[in-house]
Amino acid sequence: LVCRLALEFSDENLFKVLNDRLMYRSSTQVPELPSPAAFQWFLASLIEGLMALHQRNMVHGYLMPVNVLVYNKTSKQPLYKLLDVALVSRYKK
Repeated sequence: LVCRLALEFSDENLFKVLNDRLMYRSSTQVPELPSPAAFQWFLASLIEGLMALHQRNMVHGYLMPVNVLVYNKTSKQPLYKLLDVALVSRYKK
């Protein structure tokens, strides 16, 4: 029995992005907060991923910042992807 797993690579995850932002904010006088539009984009992306799992009768079960990959973090609308497939499990209706 052979089991192979392929995952996307990203240098950034939400934990690292938040930590970098916190370090930047502590070194400046003016706090840099994300705009409401940026937060809405993040939340919509996360909900879209969770809905895709839900449509397949699956739940993630372990959402945390290190399980959210971030691509193009400097763009107006970065790409967020859920990770940690090992903890994705089927649930019974």
